[in-house]
Amino acid sequence: MATSIWEHFSILPDPRVERTKLHKLEDILTIAICAVICGGETWVDIAQKVLDKKGQYVLAVKGNQETLYEDIRLFLDDAIENGFRGIEHDLYEQTDKGHGRIETRRCWTTWQIEWLGQRHDWPGLRSIAAVDCRRQIGDEVSTERRYFISSLPGRTAQRIAVAVRNHWRLCCNTPYGCGGICTTGRGCTTLCWTKRRRWRWA
Repeated sequence: MATSIWEHFSILPDPRVERTKLHKLEDILTIAICAVICGGETWVDIAQKVLDKKGQYVLAVKGNQETLYEDIRLFLDDAIENGFRGIEHDLYEQTDKGHGRIETRRCWTTWQIEWLGQRHDWPGLRSIAAVDCRRQIGDEVSTERRYFISSLPGRTAQRIAVAVRNHWRLCCNTPYGCGGICTTGRGCTTLCWTKRRRWRWA
């Protein structure tokens, strides 16, 4: 019989690819649940708590947030296709090579989002981003585009790209022993940028 929260979670099947497992599933779930216990009932609540702690957030927008997702997807896809004509924006691109794989990531951000604030009530929302990832392994090429909202202002494409790239990373450089948080499944990923220049949960 399980006697701790870790033992309860340890029996759950882990859907992740083996090579992507940087941390145990039960550790990730435990941290996420503790965050909710501390008062974060919705992602809007969690975003507000991050801001209350003087941090910044980057939140993934998924298809289960239908209206927000479609508004951002349509706007950014059109802007990218037309070279962000008339829209202030920032772009960051990085290519990594290793283990027989070439991975190129491009991150576009814009802070001209007054229209979005009129349609969706997110605390501290100051920018949105699209991140393209192109992976080539041998002759096989795959591409993926993801969308994000953030409290980071202005030209922050590189910072957001770094957050997205490291969203599974839980560093141990904070007094609380954990530097970030990620939820699995169809939920959002939350990362906080502190004045100590580390990603952490606030």
